[in-house]
Amino acid sequence: MRIRKGWAVLAVAATVVSAGPAAAADASGVRKSDFNGDGYNDFVTSAPGAAVGGKAGAGYVAVMPGGPDGLVTAQRKVITQSSTGIPGDPDVNDNFGYSLAVGDFNGDGFSDLAVGAPRDRVGAVAVDQAPGSVTVLFGSPTGLGKASRLMGTTKQLGLAVTAADMDGNGRPDVVATERAMPEGGMRRFTVAAGATTLTRTTDATTFGLHGLAAGDVDGDGRDDVVFQYTALGGAPMFGVSHGGKGKLDESATWWPGGPYQGGSDAAVGDLDKDGKAEIVIGRPTNEFEAPGGEVAIYKGRVGGITDEPQKVITQSTAGVPGVAEDYDKFGSSVAIGDVTGDGHPELAIGAMGEDQGTIQDAGSVTVLRGSATGIVTATGGMLLTQDTAGMPGVSEIHDKFGYQVGLVDYTKDKLAELTVSANGENNTSTEWPYYGDGMVSFVRGSATGPTVTGARNLFAGTFSSLPAGSPFGYALGR
Repeated sequence: MRIRKGWAVLAVAATVVSAGPAAAADASGVRKSDFNGDGYNDFVTSAPGAAVGGKAGAGYVAVMPGGPDGLVTAQRKVITQSSTGIPGDPDVNDNFGYSLAVGDFNGDGFSDLAVGAPRDRVGAVAVDQAPGSVTVLFGSPTGLGKASRLMGTTKQLGLAVTAADMDGNGRPDVVATERAMPEGGMRRFTVAAGATTLTRTTDATTFGLHGLAAGDVDGDGRDDVVFQYTALGGAPMFGVSHGGKGKLDESATWWPGGPYQGGSDAAVGDLDKDGKAEIVIGRPTNEFEAPGGEVAIYKGRVGGITDEPQKVITQSTAGVPGVAEDYDKFGSSVAIGDVTGDGHPELAIGAMGEDQGTIQDAGSVTVLRGSATGIVTATGGMLLTQDTAGMPGVSEIHDKFGYQVGLVDYTKDKLAELTVSANGENNTSTEWPYYGDGMVSFVRGSATGPTVTGARNLFAGTFSSLPAGSPFGYALGR
């Protein structure tokens, strides 16, 4: 999962076949989320601001299995720190579910889920000094079951998490950020083959706070970790921790571009099918060149990426639908996945600040087609809003549709579904960040791109839980 630059930790008072590894990344970089081993990816999201047992902001994770006809509502499940087998206890503003990442961490063929809770604490610790935690929930024939938690050693472990096989052993590690320094820091955790215990390594960095993603950028068979942070003075930065040493190592970090090259979200996937993954950086605010937001694509290559992106995309790019306007926040979220089933992954881009007519911050999502040479901008792009004909719902002020986007195949038809969160849905707040109850839209894939036919919205109420201002859909398991 990826967390966004400059967005404070929530403090809401009231987003399978058992043989062989199930959670390896596919050609587009998407890791499987088949927790019960039935062959279908399972949908997972969170509401880290939700009240649990009267504890405001304790947070929960919501899981809904995939199936041939889409998500199976009857088998939905809500997991909190009060659930059987989950370590810890729900407390005020723990924010369990603030970040999510999927991967088969123990290599048993069932996908597992890493959950960040950056304000988790034990005993009488002030919330702003909370060590935070990372919990791994392990998959099984009955879904997510056994769990293992590790607390942070400084502050706010679990602000962001991702799955990265940095040592190339076929099992991804858990990489998580914390607020050890103003620029953050990353830690790596492992699980032994077949085990259900999370183990802390000695790996540590002094950079990395949000926007984590991982994939094999240089084609050496080991995942590289993309991380982002805000440097002193306010410049958004990003770097890539090279997996060649099999661990987090600042001496093996690529620093492309310099200041102002970072953003809010990142995705990693092989867009041109050459065996080396591209890095996509969402920059929703670039006040110098693209105040409406932009997306930069860095080409994967032997030896690491270049300083300059291969392509920069805005809503002013020829063929890209929509109109670039200040504060659209184009690039607030990005995701890679094969929507059309042709073997070439598409790129989904959220613009959570996009106005719809006079409706401020209603939000939108753009999906750009993939090809043998990468993402196509000239033709075939699609723009979706809650006002698109056939889409359920309606655009409202501060919905922030596009806050999170995901592209995962939940129906096993080789067509990735588009999931879009709108964490301001049913907003009742009167000031930023305008959190609402939240919502996630589910849109099927087709040979021509996302199709609104059969599109549906999921709410906290879908999971029999509707705490106001949660917001449901804050993080997506990707």
